Amino acid sequence: MTNISVLFHAVLNVFKIVNMQRVLSFQMARGLSESSEFVTKRICFSLIFSVGFLSLLCGFLLGRFATQRAIEFRAEKKRLELAGNGLENTEYLQRLVLEQLERAPLDADFERKWESFNLKEDDINQVNDILSNLSLIEKVVKHQSHIMATIRGSRESDRYIILSVSCEGVGVALELAKIFNQIQKEYKWKPRRSLIFCLFSGSSNSCTEVLSNFMPHKIMAYIVVHHQALQGKGHFIVSGSDIVQSMVLESANIVKKWFSYNNQLLSLNNIPYNITTSRLALDIPHAVLSFMNNDITHNENHHEKEIRKIIIAQILAQTIWRFSECLIIKWNPNYFNETAFKALESINRIELLEHKALLIQEY
Repeated sequence: MTNISVLFHAVLNVFKIVNMQRVLSFQMARGLSESSEFVTKRICFSLIFSVGFLSLLCGFLLGRFATQRAIEFRAEKKRLELAGNGLENTEYLQRLVLEQLERAPLDADFERKWESFNLKEDDINQVNDILSNLSLIEKVVKHQSHIMATIRGSRESDRYIILSVSCEGVGVALELAKIFNQIQKEYKWKPRRSLIFCLFSGSSNSCTEVLSNFMPHKIMAYIVVHHQALQGKGHFIVSGSDIVQSMVLESANIVKKWFSYNNQLLSLNNIPYNITTSRLALDIPHAVLSFMNNDITHNENHHEKEIRKIIIAQILAQTIWRFSECLIIKWNPNYFNETAFKALESINRIELLEHKALLIQEY
């Protein structure tokens, strides 16, 4: 029986009781010759008692109903939060970020300045002011050759996703920070885990010095776009730790699918290229993103370079979002089976051939 049915029957019973009391009161009044004033008072007291009892019953049933609805609401909210490994409920925000990056004015002026080995203090202050004025960013630390901005996570603030950029990546990182800030203002979004933007100039990556301030197991991903990552005209390549590399490639596939990029703009079938690209000498999960600088010479216009910049910005945004919001960072080791086979095929030394055969047999 539902709460509404119980309430209806309770009201009906109360009215029956009130009516019976009224009839009995009149009958007793006639039998005992009581005054009509006394009978009226008794009926009023009975009515007040009945209404009070009815109010108490209604309050109890409504409270029970409200509690049940609150429990159901919390359960539904939790279900939505966990759906799709924590990503399904914010898919519209992911699309919004990527669409805004597609139209974003990625500032090439920052890139030219930050490519210089002698970065002026005014240029550092300019970037520092931009980041400091974003409400989403909790802390900005300025050094002589790099700037580090921190966005504190809402749930797992002691887990970090670090983006390290220089030269052409500086404008991309700034625009990405601005868009995240806009999403936070309009939709009350905050990343689940902490995000760190590290922008540096010159050829020496001073951001790696920052890594020593964190315990290695608390850095979930260190994502790198350095130097002339966008100068290449060939395949999109990513090297690094398997789990971060697979997340980047998964994000690239999503970007390619959502925006229908052709293979000329975003080719992802590049296993041989990814094998030959070296990893960084770091003991943390990391990935290095770039476009391959192949030997094919052709005239490239400004529009093609801008599209590559947008593509890598979208891949970065999707990768960072997934690392921040995924409840469980999972990957399938079979994803890199082909990579392992290609690497084994490159072994030609006689003393290693026996081990090579055993490894292939195990696979």
